[in-house]
Amino acid sequence: MFRNRAFLVFFAGRMVSAIGDAVFRLAVMWTVLLRTASPLAAAFVP
Repeated sequence: MFRNRAFLVFFAGRMVSAIGDAVFRLAVMWTVLLRTASPLAAAFVP
């Protein structure tokens, strides 16, 4: 599976993208929590 270079590049790109999406969501939730001091408001961040 990982012998195909194109698939390896695709897979690595998807993993980096997924990690970036998770970090972005966490950062937005953290910012909402710091600005509002409300865990409930942070929970409703999409």
